[in-house]
Amino acid sequence: MGLTKSDLELIWNNRHINNTITEMLGVLKHVEQLKPLETILEIGVAFGGSLRLWEQVAPVGGTVIGVDINPRTAERISGKIVHPKSGLINDWVILERTVRPYGEVLKLESDRNVYVVVGDSTDARTADLVKDLLGTREIDFIFHDGLHFGTGPIKDYANFQHLLRTGGALCIADVADFNNENCGCQELYRVLPGPKIPHTFPKEQGMSLWWKPEDFVLDLPSILEGMKLTSIPRWKIVPAEDEQVCRSE
Repeated sequence: MGLTKSDLELIWNNRHINNTITEMLGVLKHVEQLKPLETILEIGVAFGGSLRLWEQVAPVGGTVIGVDINPRTAERISGKIVHPKSGLINDWVILERTVRPYGEVLKLESDRNVYVVVGDSTDARTADLVKDLLGTREIDFIFHDGLHFGTGPIKDYANFQHLLRTGGALCIADVADFNNENCGCQELYRVLPGPKIPHTFPKEQGMSLWWKPEDFVLDLPSILEGMKLTSIPRWKIVPAEDEQVCRSE
């Protein structure tokens, strides 16, 4: 039996999590059917709230890795920085901080193997850091809630696609939330072949799911050549103070 609404309410209690319980239940209905489901990657950790959900989805001893570009991620997820809108904090305990080339690796306290890589998910070198943490394991599920605009989402998937196993799933958050011609979430969903579903729960931000077919490789150069989207930093489209520290040009 998977996680229930009551389980999610306990996870959401007093923590800042951008996604709603109803839409995440829609995602879990499909994700919890994955066999195996032992290794999870989250792209876009923010304050670390949804990382708590994936910690509970993974089995004890499983692996959960988050990636976020914000240089203050450690302070955000450990409660040293309060979310500017909700006033809530998250409560991860950081056991180790290791500086690596092109990023930093945070080892978090958990009975799962939980890490956060502080680095740019659109940079292939960040995927190399994740691969080092995985060793010989493959990823069973990727939750993408990182950069939403421009070529960012497609570059993210292209960088991590070799780590996602055949039959593994990708969830793209917020595909229905932006009616902008520069919405990279919708563009990523469009270029992926079936099987896929556009919305796991109606009337929410739009969580799409896709299952990786055998031998599928997204050809990034040819995709980018045919795209009209640009690599525009998110805060230039949606101005917000808390976004301006997330990315540097």
